[in-house]
Amino acid sequence: MPRPRPSAFLLAATLAAAQHTLRLDPSRVRVPTTPLTAELGAEPRDYGPRCHDEPKRRLRALRYCAPSFLIIGFGRCGTTSLARYLRSHPRLTFGTRKEHHYFTRPEHCDLQHGPNTSPKCHVKAYAKQFPIYKDNPQKDVTFDATPLLGGDMGVPASDRNIAWLRSRLPSLKLVVLVKSPADRFMSNPNSAAKLARFQASLRRGDNTMPTKLQELLQENCYVDKIEKWLAFFPADRFLLIKSEDLRDEGKRPIILDEVSAFVGAGPHAYAPEALNFLGNYRRASNVTVSPRVRTTLNCLPRLRTCEARLEALIQGGTRLRWCDDARQVAHGMRETQLRRSRVPRMLPTRPPDLTFRRYRLAKRLVGKVDDGPTTAVVVVGEKQDAAYVAQVLARAPGAALVSLDAVGRARGIAVAVAPADASTKTMQELYAAAPALRVVFVGRRPSGFIDAATTLVGLKDGDVMPRALDDLVRRSCRADRLDAWSHAFSPSRVLFVRAEDLSERSYVLAEDLFAEIHDFVGLSSGTTGVVDAPRAEPLSPEHRVVVDCLPELLSYEKRLEARLQGRPGSIGWCTDALQSAAPGFDPPRLKPPRREKTGKRSGWFGRRRRSL
Repeated sequence: MPRPRPSAFLLAATLAAAQHTLRLDPSRVRVPTTPLTAELGAEPRDYGPRCHDEPKRRLRALRYCAPSFLIIGFGRCGTTSLARYLRSHPRLTFGTRKEHHYFTRPEHCDLQHGPNTSPKCHVKAYAKQFPIYKDNPQKDVTFDATPLLGGDMGVPASDRNIAWLRSRLPSLKLVVLVKSPADRFMSNPNSAAKLARFQASLRRGDNTMPTKLQELLQENCYVDKIEKWLAFFPADRFLLIKSEDLRDEGKRPIILDEVSAFVGAGPHAYAPEALNFLGNYRRASNVTVSPRVRTTLNCLPRLRTCEARLEALIQGGTRLRWCDDARQVAHGMRETQLRRSRVPRMLPTRPPDLTFRRYRLAKRLVGKVDDGPTTAVVVVGEKQDAAYVAQVLARAPGAALVSLDAVGRARGIAVAVAPADASTKTMQELYAAAPALRVVFVGRRPSGFIDAATTLVGLKDGDVMPRALDDLVRRSCRADRLDAWSHAFSPSRVLFVRAEDLSERSYVLAEDLFAEIHDFVGLSSGTTGVVDAPRAEPLSPEHRVVVDCLPELLSYEKRLEARLQGRPGSIGWCTDALQSAAPGFDPPRLKPPRREKTGKRSGWFGRRRRSL
């Protein structure tokens, strides 16, 4: 039987009696304001309205509206549940999906890895993700619930993303969910094994905090992430919700009415079946670990300091009480005093006068450094480039060039060559044979794999992309291949090298690069023999611009740079091509070829309808 709709007077009285959401006090915020500048892609000017009509009347959409508010975090705090509850409101919708990831994916407006001036970064393109349909026009308040916007999973919030939203959507409001650090840690499926090992070590009497646990718990300092948004948005645009209150069935309808009133959607009597969804709440609860461990995690000095800083920004002096509540559940049981694990200091293996060159050319993957022992080296890349690097490494004392099947059986350090697109089974066999294996990934610019004489001659604006160039685009995503190798072993055991730095034209550069490779794999530097290196591709600078600066290949390059340590633009294939080309050269804008669909073929009715 459906629940009767309460009167407006009763709802107003209930809201006045109990406020379960939290607001920030503008007088307590001391975060300096960041101005909107052209460097952030957000110079003060008119970027157009938030909503625009659909010109084609035959479509279902009536108009498109960019979000009125965002749920910016945080992950594992109940964002999926809140989005599902709000979607049942007659005026609220999150568009085509709950998490759009519009500002982190290359196919959209990727601002995470650098400035972006593509048409996808127009406010109209973003609004296309939030259609308002003709059969339900009252759902006109749209929102985006992407927790990665607020900073999550080790990826901090980007100033360019926040500046874009502040300049294009100046009236935007922000909803933030926070959760006790221990409960958020337990809600992560990837932390179950770490948590079990941590409890076992405490039972043995070892009070040392694992390094990985330290890194994961640092993600729960919410005030650091909120202050980044406070540098662009005023404090009255924020609404905070405790995940523990949203989980309470008695408080849940009141919280949803407070959120709808905050965004201007009005109150609504939610059906009981619409509030039964719990998302990830069922996967973990407060009894997943012992009360003592939960108290230990919530009462860490660093997290208690973050909790106190966040409480200082909230109106009315409301306390979050995560540590106090954990102690109350533990019935007076005191938390374990933990010791931080000491990370061993990594000493340089090269002479002191050459330490400034270390990892200046070669690129490590993002993550912690692993200087453990090495039993084998696999050079991955195109056959000519990988074979050359493997031959140079095999000249070092204690190394031997072997076939891929002999890795793990050779004496000393085995050096082998593998294709970049090796199968998963091959990687698993290599890991079983040599777990301490290191990978040197050699990547060449995309224009080095194409023949300009037969493919690029005579191209002009509007021409269809040649088939050979289209095939190159399909197989030139170095980031996907690099991810496969880093997942098979470990990101700390993979090194990326540009094949152009090995060319014959830069002898000193290649010598320095090989010194870094020798240091990474634990071999003593020897004679490199750079004069035998593969020559650079015989393409003109203009033809290199045509290939290397294609939008698809440029997005692949940005994805690759995001996985490597160093500043954005460190790969620079398109930038190098533009600098070597003639001043003012404008490459032709090519149309992608029409690709045949490989899905199920349509029947007679579909073919006839297309012919009409």
